[in-house]
Formats: sequence, C-alpha cells, structure tokens
Amino acid sequence: MHQSARAKANREELSKCVFGSQHMLEVLLAIDRVAKADNSFELSLVLESLTADGISTSSAQTVIARLKRAALIRRLPRAGVKQALYERRPQPIWGAVRVFHAELQALGAGRLEELWDVSVQLSADMAQP
Repeated sequence: MHQSARAKANREELSKCVFGSQHMLEVLLAIDRVAKADNSFELSLVLESLTADGISTSSAQTVIARLKRAALIRRLPRAGVKQALYERRPQPIWGAVRVFHAELQALGAGRLEELWDVSVQLSADMAQP
C-alpha cells in the first residue's frame, strides 16, 4: 500500500472507530482548515478540499447534514448571495480533531512516542475555558 493510501486508510479507520463514519474526520478537518477566525466558512471551499482528497460530494454532503443535525454547524442567512456560508459552533471537538490529525501524522512517520505528548497537550487545551 502506498504511504498516502496507508495514511488515508488510517484516517478513515480512526474516523469510523471514533465517529461511526469513515469520512467524518476528513470533513471536520476540512471545515477546521477553511474556517475563519469568526468560525464562518464557505461550504464550497470545504467540498472542493474534500473532492481533491477523493471524497465524493454526495458523501461529504451526507456528513455535512449530520453535523447540522448535531448543531455543530449551521447555515447563515445571506440574502441574494449564491455561495452557502456556514458557521461552526465553538466546541472542544475542533481541538480534538486537530489532535487526531497530529496523532495520525506521528503514527505515519513512526513517531509513536509523540502521541503521548499530543494527548497531554490536548488535555491541557481542553481544560482551558
């Protein structure tokens, strides 16, 4: 298995184990990458990022719908504007997603000992208000 294919398989497996969906982690990461400081993001940028990573638009939209039902994101009203603007709700899940991603990168690079350091940092970050 090619390294990037292995990394993708690891992300999908972790996503399936933690979130019950093989694409949830990728969607959360894509939202985290494109979200602005005010937590707003354009859905088109998220979908563009995901399709570049090989995730179909329909699969991504299914996960987006789940995130809306869970009230982790919401569509913002924009009169007369075609582009869908969304907002993510400030929640600890965004920090956890970044940690999962860092752990997978450490795992892929064979730096398993770094996983503990990342986990300790997450605990410290999540303790902050």
